[in-house]
Amino acid sequence: MNTFDKTSLYELSYAFMRRFAFIYVGVPRNINEELVQTLLNKWGIEDKTINEISLKEALSEIWQITNKYRKIGPAIIRDIAEYVSINGDYVSAIILYVLPQFEGVSEDNIKKFIKELFNSNIKQFKEKEKRQILENFIYDFFGVIIDENS
Repeated sequence: MNTFDKTSLYELSYAFMRRFAFIYVGVPRNINEELVQTLLNKWGIEDKTINEISLKEALSEIWQITNKYRKIGPAIIRDIAEYVSINGDYVSAIILYVLPQFEGVSEDNIKKFIKELFNSNIKQFKEKEKRQILENFIYDFFGVIIDENS
C-alpha cells in the first residue's frame, strides 16, 4: 500500500501494524525516455509514434510534469501507455488516470499542471477541441476554471 492510499484508510493499530513489514517504494527520481523505454519493454508495450510523438517521449514528459504536482509511480504510466497505444488519445488518458490523482491538489497547482501540458511537446494538448475537453473536465471535477490568464 502506498502512503497516499494509506492516508485514505482508517488508522491501523500498532498491534496490527507490527504483524507486517512496511517497505518504502519510492517514485523513480530520474524519469527520462530511457527509463520509460525499459518499462515499456517489461510491459510488452511497443514504443511507436502516436500523434507525431513517440510514446516513450510523451510518457516521459507527462510523468515529469505530473510529478511536479503529485508524485505518481509507474503503475499509472503503464495504464496511460496501454490506453494511448490502443486509442491514441492522450487527453482521455490524462482524464482517466492522472487527474483523479489530483484530488486535494490546490487550484493554483492544477492550473500550472494544465498549462505545462498545454505547452508540452505533445501536439494533442495544443488542439483547441482537446483543450476544451480537458478544461471542461477540470471545471466539472474540481470546479477550477482554466483561462489564458491563469
